[in-house]
Amino acid sequence: MDSDTNQSEIIRICKQIEVEHRAAEFALYGFCLTSKHKFITARMVRMGELQGELASIIGEEESVIILIKIMDGKETKK
Repeated sequence: MDSDTNQSEIIRICKQIEVEHRAAEFALYGFCLTSKHKFITARMVRMGELQGELASIIGEEESVIILIKIMDGKETKK
């Protein structure tokens, strides 16, 4: 993959991690008709899978840093 493709893929994965994180937070703090535990677990598992995809592109350490920033709400919008 070229650098433009890598950058696009990194942005896509980061945005998907943000979506999964928001869904998990909503399930935790919002109104939810399904089993909160199962729903939140599924979102967290998916975030882990996405972090693994990100790690294959930019490395494990950098991908973990990005994941933490997203979860803390500190990742800049790209």
